[in-house]
Amino acid sequence: MWLRPQSLGGPSGYIIVRGNSMRPTLVPGDLVVVQKERNYRIGQVVTYRIPDGEFRGQRIIHRIVGGSGETGFTMLGDNKADADLWHPKKPDIVGRQVVRLPGLGRFLVFLRSPAVFAALAAGIAFSITMTWKPRGPGGVPRKTRREPADA
Repeated sequence: MWLRPQSLGGPSGYIIVRGNSMRPTLVPGDLVVVQKERNYRIGQVVTYRIPDGEFRGQRIIHRIVGGSGETGFTMLGDNKADADLWHPKKPDIVGRQVVRLPGLGRFLVFLRSPAVFAALAAGIAFSITMTWKPRGPGGVPRKTRREPADA
């Protein structure tokens, strides 16, 4: 229940870190689990959806450094000098960081690649083919090899 994604009615959101803006706290390839909260405060690392403009809907994970949920938070990456252009309000926030899983995001991206998916599907098909036994009437296995003829 705790790890069920928000898209399925659960409390958790997931983000794979892609850039360097949160170094050294978060590095590319980390998988971060976030959860929605009633209130957010300065110092918390949160994921938010860009509220407007050309990049609307894209998710960013940065630290709250000012503002409020009603007027809009001021966001800043730990490895950046300037605050974000966007000021997300409480509804724009996906959730607060609760767990960091180092490197797991890289593994998930690898698993989702078409070549890996095709290889897994081929392996499953091969396994089924190799273990399949022909059946005769009534589900009795058929003999698959010929008996030697008597001389």
